[in-house]
Amino acid sequence: MNHGKFKKWAETLQEENHTKFWEKIFDDDPEEKDDPEEKNDTEADASPQIVNEYRDYPLIDVYEWANQLLVVIEIPGAKRTDVELTMHENTLHISGSSLLTMKDANVLHKERREGTFQRSIILPPAVGEAPCHASFKDGLLHVKFDL
Repeated sequence: MNHGKFKKWAETLQEENHTKFWEKIFDDDPEEKDDPEEKNDTEADASPQIVNEYRDYPLIDVYEWANQLLVVIEIPGAKRTDVELTMHENTLHISGSSLLTMKDANVLHKERREGTFQRSIILPPAVGEAPCHASFKDGLLHVKFDL
């Protein structure tokens, strides 16, 4: 992280005139125009079979109330029997597989992930011994902890 840029951003938030925001945050000159001759567009030369890589999968949201914590895990294409949940102290471990393949089709663009996955998320310490309930519907796994 560029701490100098972050400091400039924080200072800008304190200013009444936010027009300087973009100038302070980005190294690029917003007035500078791209020269199409100088552009090296590797995406245009790429195969139409684009497959995106996913660093953190499945996607997870965590919500907390006074007496409950809810973890929502998005696993499209998975079935309840395809997913395994385990808890160790206050860490929730999720593993399993999901299949979204279309048989006999050429992939022109792909963003949805398929295959095996494994992910762990550290939750607040109070969750470690809390009663837990899970439900799975429409590709969303809800894990509720009663605090």
